[in-house]
Amino acid sequence: LRLGPGRRCCRVSSSAHTSRAVLHFQAEALLPIPAPTRYQGLREVRSSLGYWVPSASQLLKTERAVYEYLGSMAVGLEH
Repeated sequence: LRLGPGRRCCRVSSSAHTSRAVLHFQAEALLPIPAPTRYQGLREVRSSLGYWVPSASQLLKTERAVYEYLGSMAVGLEH
């Protein structure tokens, strides 16, 4: 298998960083096919009190989102 400019490849990874990873592949002139896994979906009903109370697990999701956003912005600096 050879990878090079214009070649398609499947990119399997956590859905949290699929967008950033695709940008990296595209910066190298590859054509990735994203295959995200491990979705972090809503688990609580918005009308429940638990949805609105801050928690460590929700803070971790926020940290992950900021990390991925900053990583996506940095792709242009790396390539």
